[in-house]
Amino acid sequence: MSRIIRIFSLLIACLFTFSASASEYLIDVTSLTQETAANYKTVEVKKDTFQKLQNGAVQTYYPNEYTVKYEGAAAQFVAFHVKRNDEVKVGDLIATFSIQRDEVEITRRTMNIQKSEETYLRTLAQFEERLLSADEQIARAQSAFEREIRSLEKEKILIEREKYIFETENQISDQKKSLEELLETYENTSIYADFNGIISEITYLRELQWVSSGTQLLKAYDPSVIMYRANDDQGRMRYNMEVMVSVGRADSRVFGKGRVVACPMAQPGGSGDKFAYIRVDSFSGPIKTQTSPQVSYYAQYLEDVFVVDREAITQHNGRYHVYKLSEDGMVSKRYVGFAFGSQQTGVILIDGVKDGEKLIIDR
Repeated sequence: MSRIIRIFSLLIACLFTFSASASEYLIDVTSLTQETAANYKTVEVKKDTFQKLQNGAVQTYYPNEYTVKYEGAAAQFVAFHVKRNDEVKVGDLIATFSIQRDEVEITRRTMNIQKSEETYLRTLAQFEERLLSADEQIARAQSAFEREIRSLEKEKILIEREKYIFETENQISDQKKSLEELLETYENTSIYADFNGIISEITYLRELQWVSSGTQLLKAYDPSVIMYRANDDQGRMRYNMEVMVSVGRADSRVFGKGRVVACPMAQPGGSGDKFAYIRVDSFSGPIKTQTSPQVSYYAQYLEDVFVVDREAITQHNGRYHVYKLSEDGMVSKRYVGFAFGSQQTGVILIDGVKDGEKLIIDR
């Protein structure tokens, strides 16, 4: 019996010894922390304003432009009295020419007028003779009926004479006017400015080079009205859009808020001029020079849309998806509708996400 008691006592002692050593390797569940979970970098989905800033060069544009042409008989160019970028005012001498009179043409037209006037006077005398003869026939009429007939014939002659006078006097007047215009062209040896502006282009002409009527001499513009013109063949600008224009050298550059007053998108079907025209009411300071004009505007501007970091979007097999991190730490894959955007602007999602959700961006 004592042997059995000793064996039982030994088993009890071994059991206590094993329990003591095993307790050193057990984990206390109360000591677990959130540090054992994955620590993802996330971005929160929220509604925001999407805006893409576009910068580009523009051209200085003067809408009030003048073209000066030579109008007159064939002449030889003598000299310009202005040069490019000169400011001219009404009455300033622009150019001079040497004109040779066509005496043969002058004589021909003068003789035509004299001939027409002589024919006119001779024909009027003939009408007077016919009227005198008609009066004599009326006086010799034997009856009232015959007198009535002769009176009607006289009335017909009077009508013919009035018609002839009207047509012939107009013809002679046109001939005299033609001669006067010809003589005026010979007087047009100097051309004067009929505008206030700045010379922008001058046609190159050699001394004593022959020029004909309609030859363009120069172009000028009114500097008091300035606009800016931007190439907009992609149709990014919209009518009445606000833009920012800067102009001048780096040390004296000024800025001005302006609006688009004309653009391709304002044309039916988007056709027509490929330029957008910008008007600036005022600048932040005086413009010293129209050097390197630039324009800045929001080519895309959308309010109250889902904008997220581009790194949160993954494309696979032509489809876009994100990884959503829930509050309990669960990660789920979600297909989304990708609209447009970039790394700089962020991207717009049109479906697949909700406001406040967290998306993983460091996969």
